[in-house]
Amino acid sequence: MKRLRQGRMMMDGSTVFQSPADEDGRIYALDLVPDCRYAALLGETRFSASMRNADRIIQRLDGGDYRHFLIDYRLALPMLNPDEYAQFFQKLEPSLGRLESLVYIYGDLTLMRAAHASRQAQKLGVNALAIGDWADVCAQIGRVLPDPILNLPRESTETARIRSNL
Repeated sequence: MKRLRQGRMMMDGSTVFQSPADEDGRIYALDLVPDCRYAALLGETRFSASMRNADRIIQRLDGGDYRHFLIDYRLALPMLNPDEYAQFFQKLEPSLGRLESLVYIYGDLTLMRAAHASRQAQKLGVNALAIGDWADVCAQIGRVLPDPILNLPRESTETARIRSNL
């Protein structure tokens, strides 16, 4: 069974996780503020990696005092089908149910996936929504914060290539 390798702790307190090169992209994660967890998915995201990441998400959310969890799909290439989203949220539901909001942030290419993901979470009673504008995300969580996707660590040509497509 392959596991995500933890990359390195960045100076801003974020952590970059790398999946095996032949499987999935990366996750850039940090606490934007003490009660708000942020995770940007970079590149392809498949069901097997999502289910492995679910354990890490549960551990993080249950170990903190979070009110909001933001999943940034703007640089993601989600490869999950509808049934897989349902299984993913069934696993996460006890941890997500305590949050005030679960927000999927979408880009032009991920609107439908983010909308579907938020609907699947809503079916389980999670206050989930899909938002396409960072200012609207800030309004949802009640804080004005800089957009973390603009400050991704420049650690590889892949990150630079992805960022150039913003």
